[in-house]
Amino acid sequence: MILITEFLRSNNSGCKIRFITDNVRRERGQDRRPCLNSHGGEALLRFVRGRRLSDTPVLVFCSKSIRYTAYVKEFELAGSTTEKAVVWGYIKGLYEGDEDTDRWARYGYKS
Repeated sequence: MILITEFLRSNNSGCKIRFITDNVRRERGQDRRPCLNSHGGEALLRFVRGRRLSDTPVLVFCSKSIRYTAYVKEFELAGSTTEKAVVWGYIKGLYEGDEDTDRWARYGYKS
């Protein structure tokens, strides 16, 4: 975990690293059984910010659970969307090495 955290901190920039997560996802529980994590997106965002990665953007891409993503408003460079075009633009910015603009960084962003 230390190596990962060091890597993330040394590349703490939207032109080097960006996170995309879903809001709700199937995961394995501690007992290794499949379970539904209804706070997966929020957990990832809090993990990233808890590592002091304030310049690394996080986008939550989801569908029906979009109404439960208002937590993104608590954080800089965080947003949620249901639109694929927003996700592709976000990915394209990483591919092109652009410093991240925060135009997408809001709750329920629609292009």
